[in-house]
Amino acid sequence: MVHGLTDPSVGVHGAYVPVAVDPTVPVRPVFAGGAPHTVYLNRDGATLTGGTDDAAHNVSSIVGGNGPGMATIPRAKFSDEDWLKVVSCVADEFWRFNIQIVTDRPKTPGYMMAMIGGAASDLGQPQGVGGIAPIDKMSCRIIEGAIVYAFSESVGNNPIVSCEIAAQEIGHAFSLDHELLASDPMTYLPYTGHRTFQDQDVDCGESTPRPCSCMREKQNSVKILADKVGLFSDPDGPNVNISSPENG
Repeated sequence: MVHGLTDPSVGVHGAYVPVAVDPTVPVRPVFAGGAPHTVYLNRDGATLTGGTDDAAHNVSSIVGGNGPGMATIPRAKFSDEDWLKVVSCVADEFWRFNIQIVTDRPKTPGYMMAMIGGAASDLGQPQGVGGIAPIDKMSCRIIEGAIVYAFSESVGNNPIVSCEIAAQEIGHAFSLDHELLASDPMTYLPYTGHRTFQDQDVDCGESTPRPCSCMREKQNSVKILADKVGLFSDPDGPNVNISSPENG
């Protein structure tokens, strides 16, 4: 969740809900040049039902936990210019990794979806929550079909803060815990600059150190993401698919 609706220096407090991942589901191999993990940024809103995460069918493990068995997230209230800022910022957060950020819903299942828009109340969450996601805290497996949430209306539709919330919630679905490093998006700590994933071994926690998920002694968000999905290997740099708005 995010506290402080207009000040981007506040800590990006992203909530998470522990879920169990079926250990019989195969884990995709990790290697440079392999098929990327796709994350669809949804600004158009959707009606979601509760159940095991399945982004392709709008089924979310978060729905029904603290609210109704169905929930509707409205279309994000960004201008086209600000939406481009959100998309570019999220792509920049994950450019080092074998993760593809798209703004068109993929035609085949097997992707994550970041719902960007609405407020915490749309999902039955307490006022002041800025984002929420499922996480596998026991085995730290990727939640392949995860739906994560960044409530842009709860932070005044600030595109950069919304981006950093989305980055934290996507990180949770890849098993990243909260950590005590202000410059990393997985933090609760205040920071006046732009947060990016840091290649540092740090303590986990919200305001004070606590044990990390999965018996990790420390958390290094860059190394964990690289281990989970591989590194981006295109020497020409990352590609971002932005289909809307069109020119002009």
